[in-house]
Amino acid sequence: MDNKKETLLTLIKQLTGDLMKGSLAHTAVTCGKKNCRCQRGEKHKTAYFSYRVQGKQKVIHVSHKMIQEVERLTGNWQKLKDIIEKLTAENARLVTKGKLSGNSNNESKNNQSKGK
Repeated sequence: MDNKKETLLTLIKQLTGDLMKGSLAHTAVTCGKKNCRCQRGEKHKTAYFSYRVQGKQKVIHVSHKMIQEVERLTGNWQKLKDIIEKLTAENARLVTKGKLSGNSNNESKNNQSKGK
């Protein structure tokens, strides 16, 4: 197996734990209460997580205590996405050289020789 490909596959295996695909947005809002500090310009900080389920966008509020965890999970998704894109590029390079190797290629040859 190609060293670069092997490295990328190892990175995928090492990326363990939870992840979330979506975007975390930070914003500041006013609440509407007359005597609140936000009416004097010190707005309330809040965060929302936006994601898609079966093509439909969903948005949820993220409490202050959960922001770090959501950032970690979305960061894990981004890392995985970056590795997959690099792996795809490496596999495409190997295909053009006729050197793509892996179990699926060997299984295909075995199935052909068995008449499957």
